[in-house]
Amino acid sequence: MKMGIYLSALLTALLLLHSRPLSAAPAPDEVYRRMAAEFSSSMTAKKIKTVAMAGFSRRARATEEESEYAAEKLTEHLSRAGKASVFERSRLESLLREQRLGHSGAAEENGKPGGLAAVEAVITGTIFGTGEKLRITARLVNPRSGEILHALEGETDRHWDLLPEVMQFLVPLPDIERLDLDFKDIAVYPGTFRDAPGPDSADRCEGLYGRLIARQTALLHQKARFWALKMREPGFARVRLTRNPGAEIPDPELRKAFYGTLKSYYRSGTAAPLTDGEKGRLAELAEDERRAADECGLR
Repeated sequence: MKMGIYLSALLTALLLLHSRPLSAAPAPDEVYRRMAAEFSSSMTAKKIKTVAMAGFSRRARATEEESEYAAEKLTEHLSRAGKASVFERSRLESLLREQRLGHSGAAEENGKPGGLAAVEAVITGTIFGTGEKLRITARLVNPRSGEILHALEGETDRHWDLLPEVMQFLVPLPDIERLDLDFKDIAVYPGTFRDAPGPDSADRCEGLYGRLIARQTALLHQKARFWALKMREPGFARVRLTRNPGAEIPDPELRKAFYGTLKSYYRSGTAAPLTDGEKGRLAELAEDERRAADECGLR
């Protein structure tokens, strides 16, 4: 807990050094409008005419849908501000593919007007799903030197309407104080945008999800028995819980099977107590699920 408090304090201190925070939890779209306005003012002062949206990485159980939504809304408000030409993420990815082909001798697009060389700055960052709130840290970066030109943060309500539908049983969130808020070198260069989703991170996450799904499949009945027994404990109060079991299962068919098995055990009252070995395997699975959510987000 002390380490969690220390990391939380470190996060606050680092952000204060590099940004001016926005007010907490404004209306859902207001945070993106204000971020766009502040970035636009900074770009005007620095005479930046072209910016690309690289997207946001996800931490602390933020979902891919929330990451995409944040990038789209910020792109929309930057474009409305009209202070700079905005390359959306799909266009940036196309330019990066052209650059890779250029390096292999298959294309020569980078120096052409409208190519990657025209991008003067890149917006990237990270979103954190912290309970009921979505915390956004964003940076305006020189893509050639990696220099942070401007940084800011904001907080808004979670976009629950974007999250997958889940069953009515609710379970607690993990301890937010344990989140690994490690601040790594965030230098950004064309073709290797760190903190932004890319082919390498996508492949890594697919491998991580694949291994996780295999373990979840093997332990589906044990996991369902655990929650069925938990929900039948004296004093169990659903009103105190804030998250659905099974939300951490990325495969929709497997998640559906888990819900069906859980309901069956819960309604029949036939779930056998877990052995020590089963408890240990479920604890290891829970750690894998936390790591997958922290590194790659919920799917």
